Amino acid sequence: MKRSLLILLLVSVSVMFSLAQDNKEKYLNGVEHYKNGDFSAAADTWVELFNAGYDNYEVLYNLGNAYYKINEVPLAILFYERALLRKPGDEDIRYNLAIATGQIKDRFESIPKVFIVRWFNAISLTMTSDTWAVISVVAFILTLVLVLLFLFMLRYNLKVLSFWLGLIFLIVSASALSFSYRSRQLVYNSNEAIILAPVITGRSTPSESGTELFVIHEGLKVRTGEEIGEWTEIRLPDGNKGWITTASLEII
Repeated sequence: MKRSLLILLLVSVSVMFSLAQDNKEKYLNGVEHYKNGDFSAAADTWVELFNAGYDNYEVLYNLGNAYYKINEVPLAILFYERALLRKPGDEDIRYNLAIATGQIKDRFESIPKVFIVRWFNAISLTMTSDTWAVISVVAFILTLVLVLLFLFMLRYNLKVLSFWLGLIFLIVSASALSFSYRSRQLVYNSNEAIILAPVITGRSTPSESGTELFVIHEGLKVRTGEEIGEWTEIRLPDGNKGWITTASLEII
């Protein structure tokens, strides 16, 4: 039985290593296509990696560049936005995203987010959800150790020190857990989307018979809300809301 488990483990590790090598080779093939000026082939290669779950910052950013080169501006914006969620402080992504969004037709005065929300989101994205989770667990373990020291220490000064340190680590643990949850929400459960349809009409109800409220174009970033059938309610940057077909957008 133990031997069978060992063989299974070795096979699993071998398969994982092989998949990693295949992904690396495919990524490098895309790089070669890009260097040779075949941007369409590069995009096709990298999008295969993305669809297979290989969605790190490099793949997303390079996909944005490749789509921009073949004049697929909405898709370029989509992948720049995705890359920015993985690496929010990257100036290259921000610069390229600004260039791409400068080419879309729609211009809206955005409603600014509350400072505390922007601050919380920015901190959450400085590290991955898993990294924040590890920090939270480590800080909580240290809290438990300090609680034990507080209970069993005889010297008053050490008891006071262990109490305050324990309280600090408990706050760190709770904060890191909050940042971990928010980071995962922002990256994997985003309610923001990019319009991919060339032109789409927003309606008052989720049907073609709804009153026409606005007309928007490809490349615009919107917030998504309720979904009913083939329709999704969206909120524009200026706060206006309406219903459009779900097929006309893609979640970041």
